[in-house]
Amino acid sequence: MHDRILFVDHDDGRSGATVSLEYLIDAFAKNGYQIFVLTPKKKELIKSILETGATILYFGTTKFDILRLSTHASTTVSFLSLKGLRWLVNNVTKFVLGYVVVSRAIRQVQPDLVYVNEHVVLQASLAAWFHRIPSVIHIRSQLMKSGNGIPRRILSRIILTCNRRVFPITTLEAEQLFPREREVERIQVVGEFAPHVEPTSYSARRSRASFGIPATKKVVTMLGGFAIIKGTLDFVRAAARICSARTDVVFVIAGPTMSETSPEERSYHEDCVRVIRSMPSNSKLVVLGEVGNTLDLISCSDIIVSPSTLSHFSRPVVEGWAFSKPVIAAH
Repeated sequence: MHDRILFVDHDDGRSGATVSLEYLIDAFAKNGYQIFVLTPKKKELIKSILETGATILYFGTTKFDILRLSTHASTTVSFLSLKGLRWLVNNVTKFVLGYVVVSRAIRQVQPDLVYVNEHVVLQASLAAWFHRIPSVIHIRSQLMKSGNGIPRRILSRIILTCNRRVFPITTLEAEQLFPREREVERIQVVGEFAPHVEPTSYSARRSRASFGIPATKKVVTMLGGFAIIKGTLDFVRAAARICSARTDVVFVIAGPTMSETSPEERSYHEDCVRVIRSMPSNSKLVVLGEVGNTLDLISCSDIIVSPSTLSHFSRPVVEGWAFSKPVIAAH
């Protein structure tokens, strides 16, 4: 019997971390492993996972049953404040519910390994540890927005106690942890990756047609949707300036148009939309929303832009490199 792996997804959108998950699942499936994926995503966002033959375990059918810890949210607010207390109760509830959901999946699947796609679903590692199933975890972002206090140390302790291996994507993520001497060897920095691609196997004309992008214009693409961390507002402002001077360029934004529900993110989204609406009538900016075939979009783009406002891994950068595309990135 082939080994069984339970992959635990971490959100309901299609982010760079989701794409990484797809690549891993595809590789393990091709090597004969039985794959099970616990995810809240709708079917249209997991087409590539379904194509691997993986068994999908859906959850998150109610607004309360959400497997997401979100510890990198408003953690700078005092827990003694009303806002801080709400944050604490919300995340503790999600942690407990997530633990129950993963435990149920483990009992159903009886996996040989649990793979946790990001620390925001750390409760999956705890559930695996409780059921005596080995687990590994990727660390793709900050544990907390700031500080080295007790909450961050608690998270670090759970991560290192419950997982056989911890894979930070850079040394920045690795340095967030507080390993004991015997735990250092569990931490292995594994940079993010892109699949091997043959650019000649992609048709730029066909891809542009499928996305509704003009075939004769230069295409400048940003993947990441509308989000503060992605720097979308900087991108649309730059697009507005360039479009006022020339008409041979098309700007494309792909990704979720509303990645968060916080007032800050909603206001940011409105600012982006306001700039887009103020652009000259002959301007061309295409907002695609969630895109399942990001490699097709990158293949037909002339320039890839990653205008991130906060240091984090940007998958479109390495995927752009895979297609030998010029990349502009913020630092």
